[in-house]
Amino acid sequence: MKKLKYFSIFTLPISVWISFHSSGLLSFLPTLLYFAIIPFLELVLTPNDRNLDAEERSLAQKDKFYDILLYGMLPIQWFFLLYFLVNIENWQD
Repeated sequence: MKKLKYFSIFTLPISVWISFHSSGLLSFLPTLLYFAIIPFLELVLTPNDRNLDAEERSLAQKDKFYDILLYGMLPIQWFFLLYFLVNIENWQD
């Protein structure tokens, strides 16, 4: 269950996809989400100040889940960059 929260990084590509295919207020969804909603949630929710101890840190460094998640975001970012560049040239069509 602790690893499930790391999938929240996919909210950015999902919100960008929605904004690319929307008009009006939804086209500003990533901006609203990451500059208004998430900072507001950080103010309202109580933070967890506990860091990993030495044993947990060594287990986390050996776990490949975090590496796969990090390197899995790279093709997604490249896809959205290329998708934007291809579609921006035909924006008036």
